[in-house]
Amino acid sequence: MAAISANDLVQYKGRYGELIGKSNCPETRKVLTALAYGSLADIPDERIKELPTEVVEYLSRVSLVHAVTQHGRTLKYDLLLSLLRLPSDAALESLVIDAVYEGGLQAKMDSAARRLTVLSWAAREADPATIGAMVNVLDQWIEKGGSVIKNATEKAGEEDAKMMAEKDKEKMISDELAAARLSAEEEQNMRMGRCNSRGAGPSGMSENMPAPLGTRSKMSRFRGRMGNNK
Repeated sequence: MAAISANDLVQYKGRYGELIGKSNCPETRKVLTALAYGSLADIPDERIKELPTEVVEYLSRVSLVHAVTQHGRTLKYDLLLSLLRLPSDAALESLVIDAVYEGGLQAKMDSAARRLTVLSWAAREADPATIGAMVNVLDQWIEKGGSVIKNATEKAGEEDAKMMAEKDKEKMISDELAAARLSAEEEQNMRMGRCNSRGAGPSGMSENMPAPLGTRSKMSRFRGRMGNNK
C-alpha cells in the first residue's frame, strides 16, 4: 500500500472511488473497493490490521449499511456480530449509535430481542460493475413511468371531454326548456287577446254582459213610450 498512504485513506473517506483508479496494487485496490462500496467481509483480517483505526471504524459503519442492503432492514445481532467481527452486543450497539450520529442510518435497537430494525440509510458510492444494471432499471422505470403518465393523461382527457359533453347537453336541455316556456307564454297571451277581441263591443263592453243599472231604466222608459204610441 505504498502508493496510497494511510493518510490518504483517512482523508478520502466517502470518496474512495477516486483512489481506486490511482492504485496499481491489486491488494490496495481490493481494500479501496471494500471501503468504497464493499464491506469488512471483502478484506482479510491481516490486511485490516494494517489499516488506520479511524479507517477501520469507518469501514465497520459502512459495513453495517452494506448488511442492510444484503440482508434486509431487520437484522439479528448474531448475524451482525459475525459480519462486523465484533466481540459483544455492547460493541455492536456502540457501533450502531456511532453510525446514527454520523448520518449513515436511522435505526431502532431492541436489546431484549437482540434485533436491529433499520428505518433508512445513506447512499454509498456506486460500484461501476453495477452501474449498467442500475441504468437499465432506471430506463425501465422511466419507460414505465412515461407509459403511466401517458395513460393517465389520455384518461384525464377522456374524462374532460365527457364532462364537457355533459355540460353541453345540460345547456341544450336548459335552452330548450326556456324556449318551450317562452313559446307557451306567448301562445297563452295570444289566446287571451283573441278572447278579449271577440267578447267586447264598440265600447269595449261584452254584448252578453248586463247593461249598467242606469242604462236598463232608460231602455224600459223607451220601450214604454213605444207601446203607448201603438
